[in-house]
Amino acid sequence: MYLSRSHAFINRAATAQVPLFTPTNTGEICLYNNSTGPHVLVVWDIVENAGVSGIASGYLVAQSQLTTPVGTGVSIITGEPTPVGITSSGDLATPDVVTVDYPAAPSVPACTLPMPLAVLRPGWSIIVVFSTAASAFGGTFFYQWLWAEEFSWNARDRWYETQ
Repeated sequence: MYLSRSHAFINRAATAQVPLFTPTNTGEICLYNNSTGPHVLVVWDIVENAGVSGIASGYLVAQSQLTTPVGTGVSIITGEPTPVGITSSGDLATPDVVTVDYPAAPSVPACTLPMPLAVLRPGWSIIVVFSTAASAFGGTFFYQWLWAEEFSWNARDRWYETQ
């Protein structure tokens, strides 16, 4: 049995958005785990908003945060508290080197695998690098904020469900 993507968001599901911005150089957006406790962010999808032209070239996971904070996560489950996770953007003359190519077209989910794109411990980010300089760019991250023990259990169950 394959667990559909809609079942991936069970506990503490959230979104975090970086509104469109136009960098002078190369734009980057990130979701940063700002937890001061043992929460991990389990990133399931990224939907880029590339404005008129261009697409993201890929993403990387780094123990850093981009320079311009732009927002916080928003729970998609009513009654939940404000989730862990903040977004930021950057305008870099020399873009970060991506570790995972991102072949998706604009406004298409980045991942269709039954596994997360990244699991971010406190102090870590997933950073999306835009490949077209001086062009409008933004995006939305879909994730869960979980205790580390919850992720370990959920990930194992999801893996077995897809086999």
